[in-house]
Amino acid sequence: MCLWVTSLSAAGLIDGPYPVYLVDNFDDGELAVNPEWWQFGDLDVDILVNNPKELKGLSKRALRLTGRTSRWYLGGIGTYFPMDARKFTHLKLLIKGVDPELGASMVIELYDDDNGNFQIEPHPIDGSMLKVDDRFVYNLKIDWLGWKVVIIPLEMFRDENPHFGDDIWNPYQEGGSGGLLQMQLLLMGLKENARVDIWLDAVKFFKKRPEPVKKLVDDGDFF
Repeated sequence: MCLWVTSLSAAGLIDGPYPVYLVDNFDDGELAVNPEWWQFGDLDVDILVNNPKELKGLSKRALRLTGRTSRWYLGGIGTYFPMDARKFTHLKLLIKGVDPELGASMVIELYDDDNGNFQIEPHPIDGSMLKVDDRFVYNLKIDWLGWKVVIIPLEMFRDENPHFGDDIWNPYQEGGSGGLLQMQLLLMGLKENARVDIWLDAVKFFKKRPEPVKKLVDDGDFF
């Protein structure tokens, strides 16, 4: 069962022409503060010290997410951080697979406030749906060994709550909207009943720099 909370997290924005918003890098060793994460299902969560030799740019600590699935499902974590996401183009996560045989499918959910109350309301009849807001989803298969930098264009997220909310990616803080309110990461097994073991480091939104323009070299053969 997912929990819906409304405690404001500390801002992690580095502004500029290519802004970055750090959701969390878990260096404080706390899951319940700055920002507050909740967990659900049968997922076990530990905060462990990273080995900096494994990947350049690792934080001091990371989350280890483990458990055994039941009918594919394990559980997940979520956090609330209302912000204006119009500046960002991509989501970046550092994810470590401990064993390819213990892979997982991570469902990344982003919640867009459409009724301007800075809250997410589950549908009163079907709790898996939202009443008046949008949930955008991306499915990530984790089947590798070791650390991997995962970068996902936000345009790859798809609306999983059709006909509720406005069905448009517009997590902007305007007209009373809270913008992008929260994120949830749900873990599913690659098998119906399987053990899952992955690590999660820095989670951040950023605006990607444009690719450099390749210059044509005039070698005298063009004319």
